[in-house]
Amino acid sequence: MRVLGTILILSAAGAAGLAAEPGNLIDDGDFQALKSWTANDHLRTEGKVTLLPQDRGVQIHNPEIDRDGSLYQDVATGGHEWFAYSMRIKGAGVFDDGGMMRASAAFVSFDRAGRVLDLRTPTRVSGTAWRTYQGTLRVPRDTARLRVVLSVLKGSCSYAEVSLRKTEAAIAAPTRAKLEPGKGFSVETFTTDRPIWELHAEDLDNDGRPEIIACDVDGVVTVRHHGGPPFLTYAAGALVYQFEAADLNGDGTKEILLSSVDPKVAIKAIDLAGREALTIPKPELGFDRLAVGDLDGDGMPEIVVSKGNGVRGASGLAGGWSVYDRAGKLRWERVEPLREFRVAVVGPEPGAKLVVGGPGIEFRLYGEGGQLLAQHSIDTTRLDHFAVADVDGDGHAEIVAAANTGGRMSVWCVRGDRILWKCAMPELGGGGALSGMNLAVADFHPESPGLETALVGTHDVFLIDATGILIYRNEPAGRKDGAAVKSGGGIGCTDIACWNERKPVLYLASSQYRHRAYYGLKFGGADDFSRYQVPDLDQHLEEIYVAAKRQVARPLRNGGKVKVFMAMGEFARVPEATLREYAAALKKLETPALEFLVMYEASDLLGHERGLKMTTDQIAERARLLEKAGIPFGYFAAHCYQVWLSQEAIRRSKEAAPTMFRFLYVAENLELFYGPLWRDFLRWCDATLSFCAGHGMKMVFKEKHDSWGVMPADPDLFN
Repeated sequence: MRVLGTILILSAAGAAGLAAEPGNLIDDGDFQALKSWTANDHLRTEGKVTLLPQDRGVQIHNPEIDRDGSLYQDVATGGHEWFAYSMRIKGAGVFDDGGMMRASAAFVSFDRAGRVLDLRTPTRVSGTAWRTYQGTLRVPRDTARLRVVLSVLKGSCSYAEVSLRKTEAAIAAPTRAKLEPGKGFSVETFTTDRPIWELHAEDLDNDGRPEIIACDVDGVVTVRHHGGPPFLTYAAGALVYQFEAADLNGDGTKEILLSSVDPKVAIKAIDLAGREALTIPKPELGFDRLAVGDLDGDGMPEIVVSKGNGVRGASGLAGGWSVYDRAGKLRWERVEPLREFRVAVVGPEPGAKLVVGGPGIEFRLYGEGGQLLAQHSIDTTRLDHFAVADVDGDGHAEIVAAANTGGRMSVWCVRGDRILWKCAMPELGGGGALSGMNLAVADFHPESPGLETALVGTHDVFLIDATGILIYRNEPAGRKDGAAVKSGGGIGCTDIACWNERKPVLYLASSQYRHRAYYGLKFGGADDFSRYQVPDLDQHLEEIYVAAKRQVARPLRNGGKVKVFMAMGEFARVPEATLREYAAALKKLETPALEFLVMYEASDLLGHERGLKMTTDQIAERARLLEKAGIPFGYFAAHCYQVWLSQEAIRRSKEAAPTMFRFLYVAENLELFYGPLWRDFLRWCDATLSFCAGHGMKMVFKEKHDSWGVMPADPDLFN
């Protein structure tokens, strides 16, 4: 008995290490056969499925932009709540008709009666190489079966080695922190004529002082010495996407390179007299990433420009790059998805390399002629930004990368294939991590060995030491618990610049693109940043509101009403009784000239990961409830040329809510009009407009950079 008891104790204690991995609940996950998988009706009749025996996978092809082409398999949960999934996914080419618009692995939870309890689309598929996607998910408690769906919208995508295994709840890694209370960043404020949109700091004239290069919100570029007035003003013709600087003519003074958010404005370089020193015609759509450096060791810089920006199925990615010499002559180029790149000395071989990062925590090193020297795949977590620096001071450069892990930021320090450290950030104070955080590596804290990494977002600033320990985060008073999205309060910054790795100044662009100033931050003294207050630029709005409320409401001349959209997902979730309360509240807000309408991102297309995931039946049922409650509503249906709501859901919503379903909302960016999807998308717009016109509905087009206005003016699009 004692021996048996000992054995049992040892088995329990060592279960995690000795027990075999839980079995794969997916049959034919290696796709040696398809007998366990079911094709949905659309894939079976209109699409194509091809087995890939050598890759242990399958390719799904779907010709439609707004109908899922899917393979699926149901798994009995046995009452278990936590599951680990893993699969390899490879997107198709990004420039031809074989490219994919969107693809995803989705998970649908059903109860015993077949009702859908939950839909998840955790994978954001990008890239043309096989990548492993894995994670954990928790299903609702009453889930009887879990459906694994491999779905593609418009194009081809391949899946391989799909597995689903029972697991236990994951324990989030705690942040390693050693904060010094009261210690932080001092803030120096520099007034500007207009708010700053994009910022760069560089010693252009080799005098040991930084010049501050800025593009304001009107597209005017200024150059000034630190703290001084502008000595150069240049009309860029549009907002600048990125600055770089390099000595292109060998005279000892650097020229300023700039790329534009306007997809038809060429990349330019100007000298300190404002003269254009170089123009690189732009055959690709914006936004162009830039990098400069001496790749071939001749003492003169090369210029790297991204291409295929905004590739299919890959928000925030580019599809490749071109390398030019200092005169703008093309040297070599490559088609390959990426997040961003740097020219830096890294790796065992001497000399500078082109370091290409993304889509995940993965980096490729290229030599002067485009030869691939090394490839390091660390993790599939989406890369945000990265820098190359000798963080620990041992004479060898590391790559420091910021990543978005399920809406929470993390910072990784890697050398080759080895992870030196990883720091998971605390929960953000507001604004979310999806908008990205900027990164700078420098000796911000000279008392500590090595270099520190600053991570700067719209509401949060973090500082991490050379060993991956968090040594600073701004206090809640500065973060305003998410309220800093309003004018006033702490600095809400979306662009930074850093000068001088050894005695650094961290520059922040204008808060919310509205405060007429930029800011210089130095670490080590009192934490002025957490206490900093941006002037309240919205006070006049309160005065206007009060004055307007005192006036007698008057109907519009045409007898119509001004429409106010309430964009809130709650209208799709709350019970019927709460909807009636919401309807009464909205009615109280109405005036003879104002009408309130509800909008949310209903999405029944599983091939697209965006939107509030609902079945088509659920969308129609919610439309019926909104009709019954008397709440006029519409759907945010598409963005970036990509649709996440089916035509069937639109049609059935109108049947269920003939009077209350009023509109569809579509948002676009100018640069996407020159991308690979615009023909498909305009065909979708044509069909959807016809439906709306035939049913007394509106399509609301939201534009950025006058995207809808430019369409009829540009023959490349209009014809």
